[in-house]
Amino acid sequence: DKESANKEEEEEEEEEIDEKIARLIAKDDAILGAYNCSHVTALDKHESVLLMGRDNCYLIEHYRVNEKDEFEEVSEEQCNPSFSGWGEKESGGSGALPAGRKTKTIAHAHMIWAYDEISELHKRRYLLQPVAIEVFKKDGRNILIVFNNQNCEEAFAKLMSSSGNGPSIIAPLSMALGAAKGGEIEEEWGKMQLWKKSLTQKWQQGAISNFQYLMHLNTLAGRSFNDLTQYPVFPWVLRDYESEELDLNNPEVYRDLSKPMGALGEKRKAEFEMRYENWDDSEIPKFHYGTHYSSAGTVLYYLIRMEPYTSHFLALQGGKFDLADRLFHGIKDTWLSASEQNMADVKELIPEFYFLPEMFVNSNKYDFGVKQTGEKLWNVVLPPWAHDDPQEFVRRNRQALESDYVSEHLHEWIDLIFGYKQQGKAAEEACNLYYYLTYEGAVDIEAIEDPVLRQATLSQIENFGQTPQQIFKKPHPKRSKLSGKYTVYTHPHQLVPYQLRMLPDPVGQVVMQGEKVLALGHQKLFIPPKNQKYLTWNGPDYSVSIWSAVDDKFLGALEYLHDGPLSCAAFSDDGTIFVTGSSDTLINVWAYGRGRSEQCQLKATLRGALE
Repeated sequence: DKESANKEEEEEEEEEIDEKIARLIAKDDAILGAYNCSHVTALDKHESVLLMGRDNCYLIEHYRVNEKDEFEEVSEEQCNPSFSGWGEKESGGSGALPAGRKTKTIAHAHMIWAYDEISELHKRRYLLQPVAIEVFKKDGRNILIVFNNQNCEEAFAKLMSSSGNGPSIIAPLSMALGAAKGGEIEEEWGKMQLWKKSLTQKWQQGAISNFQYLMHLNTLAGRSFNDLTQYPVFPWVLRDYESEELDLNNPEVYRDLSKPMGALGEKRKAEFEMRYENWDDSEIPKFHYGTHYSSAGTVLYYLIRMEPYTSHFLALQGGKFDLADRLFHGIKDTWLSASEQNMADVKELIPEFYFLPEMFVNSNKYDFGVKQTGEKLWNVVLPPWAHDDPQEFVRRNRQALESDYVSEHLHEWIDLIFGYKQQGKAAEEACNLYYYLTYEGAVDIEAIEDPVLRQATLSQIENFGQTPQQIFKKPHPKRSKLSGKYTVYTHPHQLVPYQLRMLPDPVGQVVMQGEKVLALGHQKLFIPPKNQKYLTWNGPDYSVSIWSAVDDKFLGALEYLHDGPLSCAAFSDDGTIFVTGSSDTLINVWAYGRGRSEQCQLKATLRGALE
């Protein structure tokens, strides 16, 4: 009968789904738990299921677990474009397909990682709610996973217990304390204070650069490259974009880091302060700025010439680029707009301004249109002192970031973005208050019962911008003058040679390890991070030999890496990724495994593209 036929069809569908998932599970592994979640990359959010096995984790997109603990497929069209699962039950949900319904083929992208591959676990916010976890792997990759309030803490606890003592917990302070109970609060507070103190001391003493310190602070404040709505924020440090040459010894070329972007121009600052004083609304608190210095729109504005950001930009604009006059065209014009001319523009920079020259070149040859002045948009117009060279612009911009002037004043900008001038009376006096929905704790999403109002609030948080979590409650200390400190950066002439013997051939690699210098001959390479072994590839059979750097004892060999002799090679900082180049014109990327015998597993082969 019809009922029996439907039942058989449902059983067949369930078996098909179970078989699909079973094929993704490693042999001899056992699944111990499943969590509905969303996998977030940039602006994309894919309904997913997180499976926790005995040995590995599995993140599989476009599946959910229903109330009967059954796996169901979720199509892209059924996924809510804005994640709003807080307060919902852990299983089920409107996004899942009714059991037995036939649909078109759904792609199930998936990721697998062993627990011992996890280097760090970060508790994260998503749309200002403490509902996410970011998993950092030892190979440098990371994954942002969003849960609902009910299962985020449980999933985090299981990840930590399964990973043993390997990963470090790095959670923004308010989230760490929010998750703690009773006597745990004092312990969590102590951990965070020690972490911040150690990090700040390293920066003060010159052990880490300004760029590195800002990246650490962004991470500590919950910013992530995986989420465009909470992208890392960096400061404008220069204001001279007109001179033919840039004199970094002249204080006049630098931006005033003690003031937010909206307060750099006195006339515009007065208008923002007038808005604040005249604001009269019983429900919305006073604010200086109706726009934010960091948002998904800001990131896409800067990175519009590069994929996948171009595609994200087009998706937000209905498939078309915005008017040419509103797109990123020139450094000088963008600076003037954000610093003094435009009441709706107070944006800061993103980290790429200090390391990615490719973002200023229209290498994909997109047609951005023509401005009202008749000027066609193509590459970003650079300041004269960059001499039309994006690499020179980034080099000089990075020099400015690491300059003595910025080092002496960077703590003032940190106070505004991450510190005590971010909120409250100090922020009011600094002309540094933004619309209330940009701050954590400004609204309780779970308490909004009206679904229309809830979605409108989430959309505003997602699109408008989010203020980083406040990580300093007191004025940030200044950076010490390095002339009075004894470090490898201030006294390089005191570096100690370590096992630096007479080399039989030209020097091929020099490595700094602490305050020691290690060196190898031509066609040889240390294996990081301990540098106690090295590779050599000067034999006639194209193989790579592994040697002890302590006693030059032969340890093994790697064979068949290429069809020709190696011409160069490099390791990732942690020694887990090994990249080789050869006379066969190929670049191979290997996963480098350690144990009783070192071995390589090919992950990718890179080939050049013809023009």
